[in-house]
Amino acid sequence: MSALYAAGSPYTWPGLLAALVWLIHLLLHQEATESVVTFETQWHKQAAEKKLEARKGDLVDKKAEKTVIQADIEELHNRIASQEINPADIDRMQKEKDFLDANTRPVVLKDQQLRKAAWDHELASTNKEKDLEILCGEYNERCLRFKPILADGQPLTGSELQITLQIESTVPKEILGTSVANGLKQEVYAYKAARQEKLDLLSRLVATIKKSEALHKASKEKWDLACAVVTNEREELEAKVVAKELAAKRTDKDAEKLTKQWEQRYKAEVESSSEQVATAKKQWIEVVDFILSAKEQITGLLQVLKSKTHVEAGRLKRDLPEFTAMIALQVCDAQATLSDQHTQTCYLKTSRGL
Repeated sequence: MSALYAAGSPYTWPGLLAALVWLIHLLLHQEATESVVTFETQWHKQAAEKKLEARKGDLVDKKAEKTVIQADIEELHNRIASQEINPADIDRMQKEKDFLDANTRPVVLKDQQLRKAAWDHELASTNKEKDLEILCGEYNERCLRFKPILADGQPLTGSELQITLQIESTVPKEILGTSVANGLKQEVYAYKAARQEKLDLLSRLVATIKKSEALHKASKEKWDLACAVVTNEREELEAKVVAKELAAKRTDKDAEKLTKQWEQRYKAEVESSSEQVATAKKQWIEVVDFILSAKEQITGLLQVLKSKTHVEAGRLKRDLPEFTAMIALQVCDAQATLSDQHTQTCYLKTSRGL
């Protein structure tokens, strides 16, 4: 730098030329550094384009996911429309039904057996009545053939021993009469007691059946309540499905809005970077042209100095510091401009990274 301050001395001219060459190399190095910045800007541009492509891919994936969700929602709608209760409720109902069937089946079977036995008994009673009428007829015919003697020794005629059946009567004595032997009366009475016992058992079974019907009615009310609960759950599920559909629509709108914002911001940053790069390139070209022209002028002055007189050399010596100072001022201005551009580029990088 001392050569620049003492540029009027001839012995400092080689150092001055070396300083100028050094300044030119410095500018070339600065230009190379700026080219690195331009490369980084281009790299950030490509990265932003890749990020935009990735976002577009994410948007396509989100749309595909939305289609899958809509298909699942439609399937849920179909499943809800095709069934009233869930499989767990059906299993519980089936188990309850099997339990009730297991409890009522023996009673029903026994009731059927008793009804069949009652019918068989009634049929047997009818047959017995017919047989009894036949036997009474035969008995009456035989009684007319002899005169029996009772235990008290009083003879009886055959007409007194005859039996007139009273089928409409409910008391055995009235049906058969008082003259029937004790064995026949006891048998009839035993038959009557057995029949009454079976009728009592049938009454108890009927009461059991009524109790089972009451339990079945209570169970039916319980399952009706469970069906109401399932219906409410179905309505809640439909409301949730509608809410999810609305949320999916809002997500699609937000994604489209965000994509548009990023595209606009990307275009603005690309335009701004292009303008800044063009401006910096233009300024550097002007600076390099000015330095090259100054170098040519200085070379011409040196050649003139070799051929001029001492007076003209002194005048050129006085003008040379001013010319050199002007070149240094131009270089400093160019460096300040490049420094400002570099600061602005760093700010754009920071804002883009945010």
